[in-house]
Amino acid sequence: MEQCLPPPPETGPPSPRFPLNTMPGTLPQPARWVRIIIWANVAVALVSLLCYTFGWRDVLREWMPLSWSGLARGWWWECFTYMWIHAQFEGMGVLHIVCNMMTLSPFGRTIEGSLGSRAFLGIYLAGGLGGALGFLLESAVRHWVVGQVIPGEWGIVGASGAVLGVVAAFCVLQPEARIGILFLPFRIRASRFMLGFGVASGVMMFIPYLQIVAHSGHIGGMLGGWLWMRWVVGNRRAGSPFDRATGGSGDGTLALFAEVENLTPEALRLELEAVLDKTSREGVGQLNERDHMVLARARRLFGF
Repeated sequence: MEQCLPPPPETGPPSPRFPLNTMPGTLPQPARWVRIIIWANVAVALVSLLCYTFGWRDVLREWMPLSWSGLARGWWWECFTYMWIHAQFEGMGVLHIVCNMMTLSPFGRTIEGSLGSRAFLGIYLAGGLGGALGFLLESAVRHWVVGQVIPGEWGIVGASGAVLGVVAAFCVLQPEARIGILFLPFRIRASRFMLGFGVASGVMMFIPYLQIVAHSGHIGGMLGGWLWMRWVVGNRRAGSPFDRATGGSGDGTLALFAEVENLTPEALRLELEAVLDKTSREGVGQLNERDHMVLARARRLFGF
């Protein structure tokens, strides 16, 4: 799975590219829900492992995977539960949960630290539901149109769709950031990574020996996270999730938000002093959208 590698040392003015775990806006953020989600996935995996080890009935694997047969029985909750259970801990199955959680940790900390817990949870769940829709759509087309039953028709598991929704949100928030992929000696711009990953997943859907992986779920997850992110940052109504996260008045833009998020702590302090001076001279009513974003990020970063 993908991970973020730090950029090479630079000597000039601060660069807008930051490694995921050292982005100025995310250092002091506890990312509580990222940790909760990771531990919840680990807990489910351990319970399932105990059932597998001692030969107990694994109710989790009967009720949580997503499948058309389950939905036909009215088990609608599978669209939510499938993203909390992973492949069994045998052979290479352990890599399923390890790769997903290792990917979620840095990208999730960045999103939750920048946009807040509500926006992060919305993006995560939107990615998971998008992944479910993508898989169900592909399996329906293969079964009823092509007459083919794809591997995994009995049910899919894994948080990949939800995690990739968070990755897509990061690519929208930080399109110029550099993302490293394991085993590759170079980094890829976030915006190009999202496009390239989507195209590669679409191609792999038609390679028979790779169909054991739900590539359509990956595509659906990225689309779900991207669509939710666009709604969060593009909603112009006052009181939207983006406005609550940034303290804005309802007309902020993604570019402006990313610009403020990329300020170094030193630059942010200088802008904060200017905003506070403006407030004392002209009043709060004269603050513009960027001023509100500076105040919101300074509140998160410095805790004032």
